[in-house]
Amino acid sequence: TVAGAKIHHNINPSGTLGSGVYISDSTGVVVGGSPTNKNWVYSNEWDGVSYNGASTGGEVSYNEIYLNGKLGESNSGDAVTGHGTSTGLVIKWNYIHDNLNTAYAFVGGAAGSIYHNKAVNNGTGGFNTRGAFYSTSTGAFVLRNNIFNLNLPYEIRVNATAAAVLDSDYNLYNHSDATAVTLDDGSTDLSAAAYVTANEASGVASEPLGVSLKDNGLAIAGTNDRDDLDYYGNYPVGPVDIGEKQTFGASGGKRILSIPGRGIGFW
Repeated sequence: TVAGAKIHHNINPSGTLGSGVYISDSTGVVVGGSPTNKNWVYSNEWDGVSYNGASTGGEVSYNEIYLNGKLGESNSGDAVTGHGTSTGLVIKWNYIHDNLNTAYAFVGGAAGSIYHNKAVNNGTGGFNTRGAFYSTSTGAFVLRNNIFNLNLPYEIRVNATAAAVLDSDYNLYNHSDATAVTLDDGSTDLSAAAYVTANEASGVASEPLGVSLKDNGLAIAGTNDRDDLDYYGNYPVGPVDIGEKQTFGASGGKRILSIPGRGIGFW
């Protein structure tokens, strides 16, 4: 387990080993794992957290992952990425923002679940190719209860193979134009509303509720009806609520907390 670390400014002449956390052919490597084990993974020259080879059962949770990538290197700048046969990945409760390329990128046969995260303002490197969630993998992915907010150029970009094994619902998408999603690797673009209508019975295409100056926490539209704030003035961590699936209170509007937390390798 990688826990309680500030992982930043790693560089490597060969490129990919300039990631903050690089995992290869390893089982069950956890980055974070609980609120007390949160990590800050930022300003690494390649990717934030990278699973490679036959790395199975990995988990990335309760981290802040941001500002990763190198200008001019269009394959860098993915916050969390899986290659090869990295299967059984679980990515949850992370605040992923301002990475040069994507929040999540998967190729080969990578597979897993992504839920209770917020991906904000990724794609800032000007590469204009991927999006918040990018996959050409043959492995299946499940997206649940995530906020996708103002990522570039897409919120979701997958090819036809990845689209066939993508299961998404209960997510919120806020995108600045009508090209929020492509399910055929860029041949056809969909607005967030069109994607939700066709693919998510309980998804939302709208702006989040707002931004908290305390924790930069975006919320899905509703009413903040929680009164059980913690010592720091934040709402306790709980499942994201987009209205249809109530968990706390009567009217929704819970926030995903932004959870802040040297290169680390596993082989």
